[in-house]
Amino acid sequence: MGVSPITVLGSRKMSLPKVKEEDKLIAVLEEGKLIVVLEEGKLIVVLEEDKLIAVLEEGKLIVVLEEGKLIVVQEEDKLIFVLEEGKLIIVLEQDKLIAMLEEDKLIAVLEEGKLTDYRYC
Repeated sequence: MGVSPITVLGSRKMSLPKVKEEDKLIAVLEEGKLIVVLEEGKLIVVLEEDKLIAVLEEGKLIVVLEEGKLIVVQEEDKLIFVLEEGKLIIVLEQDKLIAMLEEDKLIAVLEEGKLTDYRYC
């Protein structure tokens, strides 16, 4: 089952809520803007107003972006990085905090959940 492109002309708004291919949801569109893309029932990309919001792989959240800035990166349901305004704030590995940074300066390093290094900036 093929999907034909829909052209929106003038002020006429056409909302195509769902596009299906062989009973699998492929895309969700709102006012001609792509919101969600799915592949074999798995969410791959989420976009809002042409800005990437989230990327998922095998149902697991990989990247979340806010206003084009990376906020969270996850790997195998474990939080790896948290970034604020493009600056790395914390790094975690297997749910254990391994580093904290403030204004690009390393302020703490942890090993096996124990503080091994700390700098007050």
